[in-house]
Amino acid sequence: MYQYFPPNSCAAQESCIAGDGWRRLLLFDAVAHNLGAEPLAIGRVIRSNPLNNMFQYNSCHDHYHFANYGEFQLGLNNQPSKQAFCVESTSRLSNNELSPLTHDFTCSNQGIQAGWVDEYQAGLDCQWIDITDLQFEDEPLTMPLTFRFNQDGFLCEGEPVLNENGELMWEPTGERTAEGLPISRPRCDFVEGWDSNNEASRDVTIPAVGSFVTAPCTQGQIGPLRNCGFSLQPLPFLPTVTPSADEEAKTPLRCTPGQVIQLSCTIPATAQPQTLRICETSALLGVGTACTYETAMVNRVVGQDGRDITLTCPFPRDENEPGGDYAFYVAPVFPEDALAEVSCTAVTQ
Repeated sequence: MYQYFPPNSCAAQESCIAGDGWRRLLLFDAVAHNLGAEPLAIGRVIRSNPLNNMFQYNSCHDHYHFANYGEFQLGLNNQPSKQAFCVESTSRLSNNELSPLTHDFTCSNQGIQAGWVDEYQAGLDCQWIDITDLQFEDEPLTMPLTFRFNQDGFLCEGEPVLNENGELMWEPTGERTAEGLPISRPRCDFVEGWDSNNEASRDVTIPAVGSFVTAPCTQGQIGPLRNCGFSLQPLPFLPTVTPSADEEAKTPLRCTPGQVIQLSCTIPATAQPQTLRICETSALLGVGTACTYETAMVNRVVGQDGRDITLTCPFPRDENEPGGDYAFYVAPVFPEDALAEVSCTAVTQ
C-alpha cells in the first residue's frame, strides 16, 4: 500500500520508514506462538530500571515497548528491520490442558501464555517493510520474507538463572538505548534447540506498482467498499510545462489545488455497474496511490443512469508533492461482472 508520512511522524521516529512523504509499504501479519508448557514471561514494566533497560517508553503509542521482539527481512541481502512491540497474549491458539483459558499478560506485564499467541496484523504501525526504493524492471519481484523471533535471546526459552535469594540474574548484551543506557537481558539456561522454530520464511511476489487494492480478490469480497480487484484506469497525460529562462521547472497539474471539481460520469450501455475510486497521486514516485475506500477522495458506484461526482482537487503536501492531480481506479461492483471504462467529463460551473 501507499501511505503519506509527514516529517517527524511516529513511523520515522521508530525507523519504520526510510524517508518522509509518500512511501510504498509491504504489509503482512506476524504471529509468535508459545508452543511450550510454561509462560514465556518478560515481566512487569518498571518505569525506570537502571539494571536492565529492557523496556523503552514509546510516546507515540503511550506505552512501553520491548525492544528485542524480533526482526523482519525482505530478500537475502537487505538489512533486517528490528521491531519493538508490546508483547502480550492476544489469542489462545492451542486448545489443550497445558494452555490456560486466561492470562495476566498485557503491555504492563509483558509475555505470552503457554499455548497463546502474540499476533500483529497487517495495518498496525510498523507492521511492514518500506519497499519504496525497490528497483523493478516492469516485472514483479519474488523474494523471501523472513520473520525471526527472539533472535537476540532476550526471552528465556528454558530455565531462568536465579541467585541464592531466588532473584533473576542479568547479563550485559553490549546494546544501548537511544539515550545511551546499557541494555541487559535475563540469564537463562536455554533448552536444546530452543531457537529451532523461531524463524519462518515465505516467498512474496510484489508488483512493480499498485497495492493490495489492485490485487485480485481471493476471499469472495464483493461490493464497492472492497479493497481488492480494482484496476488503474489511465487518464490523459498531463502536458509538459516548459519554464521560461528565469523560471523554475513546474510540475504539470490536472486541476488547481483546492478547487472544487464537478464531473459527470457514465459507463457503456452494455456495462454492469462500476465502482469509481479516485485517489491522490505522488508526483515524486510518479504513480497513483491505489488507495483504500477509507482514504479515497471519492468512492462512488456509476450505473446506467450515470453519476455526478464532486471532489476537491488535492492540496500540496510538501515541496515534492504539489497536489493538483488524481488517479482513477475502477472495479465492477460484483467481481463476476466485466470491467468497463468509466468516462467522466467536467461540468461547467
